[in-house]
Amino acid sequence: MGNFMNCRPILFSDSMVRALLEGRKTQTRRIVKNPDDGVSTCIAKNDAWPLLIKSKQGRWIDRPCPYGKSGDLLWVRESFWQHRDEKEIIRGADCVVTHRFASFCGWKKKPSIHMPRAASRITLELTDVSVEHLHDITPQDVLKEGVTSPEAGFARLGEGTQMMQFASLWEEINGTGAWDKNPFVWVLKFNVHPINIDSYLEKLTTETRELRS
Repeated sequence: MGNFMNCRPILFSDSMVRALLEGRKTQTRRIVKNPDDGVSTCIAKNDAWPLLIKSKQGRWIDRPCPYGKSGDLLWVRESFWQHRDEKEIIRGADCVVTHRFASFCGWKKKPSIHMPRAASRITLELTDVSVEHLHDITPQDVLKEGVTSPEAGFARLGEGTQMMQFASLWEEINGTGAWDKNPFVWVLKFNVHPINIDSYLEKLTTETRELRS
């Protein structure tokens, strides 16, 4: 069953939340950040400590993945609308509402960073953590990133178009020119559980008790 004691939050955009819920997204890539003096070389070590960084100043630094290791859990934070009475929320991925209309009705949109753990509805179970250059992503991995939409026809336009879609989204999130920088990235692979993390943990505890009884 793995060690589910380590639980961390992770942010996703509305479009990626929809991809998670639709079963189209089972991977995500996040930039390896070295706050000291940049990254020149990365060496994968193992799942618990998967990275050895050689800084631009020539120093080697152990760097564990900030998102965890296989068996750990991530709870998804997404944007949401909250009513002025603070008792009701609507997830941004579930609706399209204009700010003017929402404000008139007493709703205010809040960024994903503000979503509380109790409101999260998606739990990710990490199955693999590794490091690679961003450009090492394969067309098959792009599909697992959930970027291309079969409904929009992108999945039928070929691997080149799919890669362009991913590169475009990467720059939308990380800024102009981010794709060309080809940074080292954490590659997180996971199983998606459409359930609040504490409810999921309670479910695992119940199943464990039943197995032992």
